[in-house]
Amino acid sequence: MNVVRRKLDQVQSARAPHNDEDEVQLPPMSAKFSKAISILRDIREKSDGKEKAIIFSQWTTALHLLGMFLTAETIKFVQCECGYVG
Repeated sequence: MNVVRRKLDQVQSARAPHNDEDEVQLPPMSAKFSKAISILRDIREKSDGKEKAIIFSQWTTALHLLGMFLTAETIKFVQCECGYVG
């Protein structure tokens, strides 16, 4: 198993579409992402930033997209990806 741990904001520019002013252009946010970010904001506010949450998915593309929204919301995160090489 190959485990990669990285902060998505370090690779954000390689994945996010940009306009001429070099600002990240985010697609419309889905209802699920909107709810997830709302829950994460509540956790951050109620715990003064001391609590953490884990979000996992088998779809890494969805996690990359969620990471773009988290970055835009200034919600810190770390992304772990596991892959099978066989």
